[in-house]
Formats: sequence, structure tokens, C-alpha cells
Amino acid sequence: MFRPFRFFIRVSSFLNKELTEIFRQPQLILILILGPFLIMLLFGLAYPDQTRSLKTLFVVSDQNPFREEIKAFASKMTDTMTAVGIEPNEQLALSKLALNQVDIVVVVPENPLATIQQNQQAQFRVYHNEVDPYQVGYIRFVASELVDEMNRQVLQTMTEQGQQDAASLQTNLEAASANAKALREALERGDVNGAVNQKQQLKTNLDLVRAAVGISVGISAGMGNQTGDPIPQTGQNGQDVMSTMDQVDQGVSALDGLNASTSPADAARMATQVGEVEKNLNTLSQQLSQFRSVQPRILVSPFTYKTSPLAQVEYTPTGFFTPSVIALLLQHLSVTFAALSIVRERRSGIMELFRVSPISAFETLVGKYMSYLLFEGLLAAIITLLVVFILGVPMLGSWIQYAGAVAILLFTSLGFGFLISLLSDTDTQAVQFSMLFLLASIFFSGFFMDLRLMWKPVTFLAWSLPATYGVRMFQDIMLRGYSIPLLIFEGIAAIGVLLFFINWSLLHRKMATY
Repeated sequence: MFRPFRFFIRVSSFLNKELTEIFRQPQLILILILGPFLIMLLFGLAYPDQTRSLKTLFVVSDQNPFREEIKAFASKMTDTMTAVGIEPNEQLALSKLALNQVDIVVVVPENPLATIQQNQQAQFRVYHNEVDPYQVGYIRFVASELVDEMNRQVLQTMTEQGQQDAASLQTNLEAASANAKALREALERGDVNGAVNQKQQLKTNLDLVRAAVGISVGISAGMGNQTGDPIPQTGQNGQDVMSTMDQVDQGVSALDGLNASTSPADAARMATQVGEVEKNLNTLSQQLSQFRSVQPRILVSPFTYKTSPLAQVEYTPTGFFTPSVIALLLQHLSVTFAALSIVRERRSGIMELFRVSPISAFETLVGKYMSYLLFEGLLAAIITLLVVFILGVPMLGSWIQYAGAVAILLFTSLGFGFLISLLSDTDTQAVQFSMLFLLASIFFSGFFMDLRLMWKPVTFLAWSLPATYGVRMFQDIMLRGYSIPLLIFEGIAAIGVLLFFINWSLLHRKMATY
């Protein structure tokens, strides 16, 4: 018989042996298929797509001038906070926090206006009873959101007051415009004495306008300077408003020579200048009218945001973690099956039969790889179909790419499993090593913590685990619709091939010593 045929016959004998041992245990197969699916189903039910709302207790004394504002704010809390009341006693509020009756206690500064007048920021103290660093980070985010909202309310109140001031300023501007018109008409008909009288009234009204215009449009001007463009619906920015005011002042200053002895020719020239002043006053009046037409909440918060992923899909916790769970699960199954394979045969004496048989270590190892790749590939297909068509997890990428990622993940994971089996003396040791390998994968594969946040020297350990590559490949294929990153595929393939040759060498020595 040709040598290649003998090789394939010997290798295929392991297919029959390994698969027979597996299929003798139908309950185990059922658990392997339904167990992971039920775990992911429960995970999805346990983490619905909603934001945690923190039960918030405010501490505000009865004398605090900010008490009414806090009451108004508490009546319209955001999705991240739920007001449970206002308590004047700080110690009583903290005791409720210690008993976990509330999630956070917000102590409002006692006299915020006095603190601000001393050129200091009034500080909200937020107490919590969390030890989870992720929850602590979430509480800090909520506290920042609380302070931002309070700042917006204060700015909105100031803006409303500024718009009220703009209303009185509008009256003064209308009076100044009427004076300018009367002054122009008097000059055009040669009534110098009447023109002098209107000039004095115009200056009086402009003095009132000049004193109030900076305050009235200061917020609008400041925002225009920050963005480099006018705020929508407010006309020109603050610099243009002040420029218009300067042009009005220059036009009025040109009338300083107006008196009872002014010649008709000079009066006609001044009438033209007054026409420009009148035009500028009308422009300024329009700008202030536009400023008053904008709602205060738009002025204090002119910008908003909307996040959009490239894939145009927003994932629930179940959808995001499912590819990682599949990768971790397939690695663990491969490592566990392979870890118990050779050590079990050594303990049962089958390894001695291999030694006296014509089968080689290479053929033994290839046969075992093929057996477990076939069985675990079937499990991977069933699990994937369940999560895609039952749980609704998307598959945006290519199924062929996904199959390739599964195959290389199983191949490399089996390499680690066989290495554990060859280095272990008993089944107990093999199981313990497999569990340690699983724990390392949970904490260092990027399953919970993004690898970009990991301390750089530890990333070497992370990228030595098959699950790390599996998580990256499955997320890119299923959730982003990408192809397998070439560098990732080459990395896990290199580890798998290296482990194959290491296992081949170790198995050859084991078979030679029996």
C-alpha cells in the first residue's frame, strides 16, 4: 500500500476513535450546545438596553437662596437621575446613603452667590457608596451632567434678564431714530434752531443706548466670537453690533459744528450725514430685535450632538458581547477537550499501544487535530446560527470570513490544549490548567476591558491568548462588516503553527519513552 494512503488511514482512525467517544455522551453534546445559548439568552435578559437612573437625594437648607431652583430642577430630572426628595439635614441624607436607600446624595452649596462674588466656583458635593470603578466613573459623568445643567439654567436666567434689558434699550433706540429723522428733516428745510434742539435730544438718547448695548448683547457677541460666525437668527455678531454703534457715534460727532450760524450748504451736508446715522440706528434696532426673538435656551446652549456609528447600527449589551462570548467559549471548549485527550490516554495505557504500532507522533497529532476541528466546528456553526437567527445578533460580514476566523481560532486553541495535556501528569492538573487559561482569557483578552486601556507591558500576555484574536476578528466581521485583519490572522496563525510543532516534538518524546 502506498505510503500516503497509510498516512491517511492512520490519521482517519483517530476520527472514528475521538468522535465515537464524544457521541457516546449525548447529554454532554446537548449541554455544550444549549448551555452557551441559554447563558447568552440570560445575559441579554439580565442587561436590557436602558440607562441606569440614580436615585438622587438633594441636601438644601431652608435658608438657601437656591432652594427654589433646585426644586424646579428636581421636577424635570434627566434619564440618568431620579429625584427622591430634598433633605435639609446632611447627616440624615448620608445615613440614607449608607443604608443604600438612595444612590447619590447631592449637597448644594449654602450660599453660591456669595462664593461666586468672591471669584470662586460654588461646588456641589456628590456622595456615593460605590466601589466598582465603572460605577464610580458613571457617577462622575452624572455629576458633570448635573453641574452642566445647573450652569445652563443660570445662564438662561441671565439671558432672559438681558433680553428684558434689550426691550428697554429698544425703546431708547426708537426714540433716537425718531430724533435722527426729525434732525434730518429740520436740516433739509433749513430750520437750524429746530435741528440744534433735535441734536441735543439725539445725544441724550444715544448716551442711554451706549450704556446698555454692551450688557444687552454681550452674551450674543461672546458666542459669536467663540464660533467665528453669528449665532443663527441673531444677525451679525457682537463685534458688528459694536461697530455699528461706533459708526453712529462718529456720525453724531460730525454734527458738533451745528449751531444757529450754520450755513444752508453746511446744513445740507449735515443732513446727508444724519441720514447715515438714521440708517445705522435702524440696523442696530433690527439686530436687537433679532436678539430678543431667540429663545434663551438656544442662546445658552446653541450646540448639540448626535453620535452615528459607521455601521449605522446601535448595539445592545447582548449584541456587543455575543461575538466575544462565542470566541471565549470556543477557545475554552477546544482547550478543555484537547487538555484531557492525551493525558487520559497516557493514564489508560493507550499511549503504549501507539508506541508499538506503526503510527507516528505526527499522524497521531494530525488525527486528533482533525477530529476536534470537525466536532467543534459543528458546535460553532450551531451556536452561531442560534445567536444570529434566534437572538438577532447581526452578521454584517462574510460567512466565509467568519468560518475562516473560527477555524484558525479552534486550531490555535487546540494547540494550547494539547500543550497542557502533554505537560500535565493527571486529569486534575489538566482541568486546573484549563481553568487558569480561561481566567486569564476573561481578564486579558479584551472581553471586559478595552485593550487600549491596558498597561502596555501586559499587552504581550493579551496577544498570546487565542481569545484576544478571536474577539477582535469576530467583532470586526459580525459587528462592523470588515474582513479579517491580515496582521491579526497572521499573528494567531503563527502561534497555532508554532504550538503544533512544539506539541509534535513533545508527543514524539512521550511516545518514545513508553
